[in-house]
Amino acid sequence: MQSFFLGLKCPWTGWSMLSKHPSLKVRLIIPYSIIALVFALLVYLFTAEGVSLIHSFVHQILATIHLDSDQMTQMNMLQKILFYPLLYLLKVLFYLISAALVMLLTLMLGNILCAFFWELLIEEVFKIEGKAQWVFQHESLLHRIVTPLAREVVKELMYLLFFIAAWLCTIIPVIGPMISLVLGPVVICFWFGFIVSDFSMSVMAAKVKQRLIYGRSKWLYLTGMGVYALVPIVGLVIYPLFIIGHAKNIVTHDKLIPSPDVYV
Repeated sequence: MQSFFLGLKCPWTGWSMLSKHPSLKVRLIIPYSIIALVFALLVYLFTAEGVSLIHSFVHQILATIHLDSDQMTQMNMLQKILFYPLLYLLKVLFYLISAALVMLLTLMLGNILCAFFWELLIEEVFKIEGKAQWVFQHESLLHRIVTPLAREVVKELMYLLFFIAAWLCTIIPVIGPMISLVLGPVVICFWFGFIVSDFSMSVMAAKVKQRLIYGRSKWLYLTGMGVYALVPIVGLVIYPLFIIGHAKNIVTHDKLIPSPDVYV
């Protein structure tokens, strides 16, 4: 469990290092601006289209159970009593789901667009910690920008598939909801942690097999780091702290250092 708690402390490790090194703070200006822009765009799209869709969908659901707002005068007393509590309950539920989706999409799109900048952040951590030899830099700047972006698209699509798979498990009678509630969060936490760790492996130019071996051998640590993914807004706001914290951890904790052939 020591590895799990080490992963749990990862953002605090990142915050401690960030507060000591102004060069890291400078490297956060562009990615945070990108994330803020993505978030603002998604909120705008939701307020422009999503709100009316939620209201329409809620009224359709109520209409199917004979609580149509256009037929209030024809409802009996029980239906009138149930109408408004159900109306507001359904609206609150769908607003919460929508807010979670906005946060999730902001995190995913932000990660894709900021992949290059996350790697720059890790490079700076390695250099500060005296591990400049761990940094691999391709000669082509275009290659350095496009490659992490394309790699992140694949990882985020897999992350989304895990969310969908966890939801689909609930369809299985009896054991489905239990599987979804028990295994779903664990898988999501692990993959969140793996995505964070993979940025450091990218800076080291590790092969896919080496990354998978690292993920399998450090799964408890990565799962502890990913616990914060269960609260979308937390994972979104402090995401850079995971990037910095993990880069710091693999430098200072021998058991987290990748195998030597990764960076030699």
